[in-house]
Amino acid sequence: MKFKDFYDVEYPDILAELGFADESYHNDCAGHLHNEKLNLSIWVCDEKRENREHEGYDRYSLIKGSIVDVCCGEGVEALSTEWLAPIVAAIKLEISEQDHARSIKRRTKHA
Repeated sequence: MKFKDFYDVEYPDILAELGFADESYHNDCAGHLHNEKLNLSIWVCDEKRENREHEGYDRYSLIKGSIVDVCCGEGVEALSTEWLAPIVAAIKLEISEQDHARSIKRRTKHA
């Protein structure tokens, strides 16, 4: 899928399937997705390093927090990598952990 403000950069469909929505803004350094339920953000840079704002940036960066958290210095970088698979694995782990926490909360509430 294409970012609304980064026409040359695409992001994998699986990110949308995992609940991430495009929250990019034209003056960001890369395309930005956010999942409000998980409170996770992902920045996706161009596939070619030479087309990135900073060549040292990895293609994918997963952050715990929102764009506001990041801008205020409160977001925590969870993972930065050239490959999608570790990002998807980390997201699925977060989903699993949150589901588990909700399950425990429901059980203790009914006990």
